[in-house]
Amino acid sequence: MLALAAGFGMQTWLGAPEAESAAVAGPAAAPPASDPAQTPLTWLDGEPRSLSTWRGQLLVVNFWATWCPPCIKEIPA
Repeated sequence: MLALAAGFGMQTWLGAPEAESAAVAGPAAAPPASDPAQTPLTWLDGEPRSLSTWRGQLLVVNFWATWCPPCIKEIPA
């Protein structure tokens, strides 16, 4: 029983650095846009608009994903 516990402890202890290095070696984040307000977005009417149209006003932007069950309920028909 002691050997089993020691083996599990060694495996956990020796395996930890590999998990940490895998997390560090993950994909790099995309660089931020120079001005997010100028990023073109397609509105529900199909027209492209930039967020700068509403500069100085309160704006709620809701993104949906077709693989997201709560999003599917919110997507306009």
